[in-house]
Amino acid sequence: MNKYNTYLDNLNTMKHLRIIDTIIVILIFALNSISLVYSFIALFVPTFDVLAILFDGIILKIAHIAAAYIGIYKRNFIMTVTAPLIPSMCILIFSFSGYECSVHDMNIMIAPIAVCIMIASLYSNYKYAYLEQQEGFPYFNERFENQKSEAVRFNEKNPYTAMSEERKKTECDHMDDLF
Repeated sequence: MNKYNTYLDNLNTMKHLRIIDTIIVILIFALNSISLVYSFIALFVPTFDVLAILFDGIILKIAHIAAAYIGIYKRNFIMTVTAPLIPSMCILIFSFSGYECSVHDMNIMIAPIAVCIMIASLYSNYKYAYLEQQEGFPYFNERFENQKSEAVRFNEKNPYTAMSEERKKTECDHMDDLF
């Protein structure tokens, strides 16, 4: 397989990773925005605990969105794994605490989807880490790589030219310069 096909395969993989990342972000924002809207509405219903809704429905959802965003677009593996743990942690906290929280049902819905998103995001991050080490990253364009190598070769001086320039620097035109 020649260099051109390798560049083309890597470029296609990069395009697929961008599509996967976009779908992941849309899913995370859609799920958490539904939960946030539901939490804001539940704040004004007197039967639910306000502190539980603030903590679970608003603060931890924003933390989940931030962790997922950092995990996907900053390529941070720790945040990628941490993001689905936030809804799972909320399920555990409110299952054992006995609080009546309407957002608990949302967490039960979001947690399995977040785990699937984490798996897709880890796949994307590992593929991106592989592509970073490949020649031609991030453009994977043979012409661009040729231009870079030509620029390096053009900036290198011929040894005879370098010697001639050195002699021109040290020579003097007048006898007065010598004494």
